[in-house]
Amino acid sequence: MKNIKDDLIVFGMGVIGFVITFIMLKFLYNVNQAFKIITFVVAMLSSLFVIGAAHHFCKNFTNGNYWKWKD
Repeated sequence: MKNIKDDLIVFGMGVIGFVITFIMLKFLYNVNQAFKIITFVVAMLSSLFVIGAAHHFCKNFTNGNYWKWKD
């Protein structure tokens, strides 16, 4: 990830994953064990994306080239 655009894309993927997780928890969590495992995996990947984007943002906050939208 070289710039802010990449971090925003990864952060958006994490947010979409959390939305999918909440939908699965609401409607599909009580179906069977496979959906519970899939819900857990989606939630863990989503949190990894959000934490990774936040970490990269904090690490490069003062870098001037990081704030450029184009490569």
